[in-house]
Amino acid sequence: MSYDLKYFTEFLEDPSVPEIGEFYDMLTKWAEYLREHQDEFDYLADDEWKGIRERLIDEIEERDVLRKTIDAEWEEACRILEDPSEASDDAVLEALKKQLEIMKTYRKLHESTEEHIISLENHIADFTEKIRDARIAGEKARMAQLALENSIANLDDSLAKYQERTGKTPVLPNYRDKKVHKGN
Repeated sequence: MSYDLKYFTEFLEDPSVPEIGEFYDMLTKWAEYLREHQDEFDYLADDEWKGIRERLIDEIEERDVLRKTIDAEWEEACRILEDPSEASDDAVLEALKKQLEIMKTYRKLHESTEEHIISLENHIADFTEKIRDARIAGEKARMAQLALENSIANLDDSLAKYQERTGKTPVLPNYRDKKVHKGN
C-alpha cells in the first residue's frame, strides 16, 4: 500500500501522539515510504529533515524503553502463569490481571482482540470466584476443627468432673458392630 507524504505529516510533527502500538505501525509505514521514495529526496542527509529525524529518534528511544518495560512485565506474568502451582493464588490472580491490563492498554502491541480480552476477563472472574469459594471452605473447615476440639475439651472436662465427684473412672461403652450373617 502506497501512502503520500501528507499521510505522515501529523505523525512526523509530533511522533509522541500515537499510542505505542500505533507508533510502531506508523514507523513501519514511514520506513516503507522512505524506501519507496528514496530517489525523490534524501531523508538522512537533507538539513530540512534534521529536526524531524531528531524528534523521531528521541521518540523511538523513549518508546523502546517503554516497550522493554511492557515486555518485561508481560514475561514476568507469563513466568508465573507457566507453573501456577509454584505461586500463591493471589500471585496468579495478580499475574492474570497484569496481562489483562497490558492487553487492554496496548492492544496493537500484543495484537489483542476483543475475544481474547473477554475470554481473559471471564477466566479472571471464574478464578476469583473459585479462590473465594476455597477460602470460605477453608474457613468452614477451620471452624469445624475448632468446634471439634472444643467438644473434645468439654468432654474431657466433664469426665474429669465426674471422676472427682464420684471417685470412679468413667467407662464409656464400646459396642461392637452387629454381624450380619448371610446364609449358614
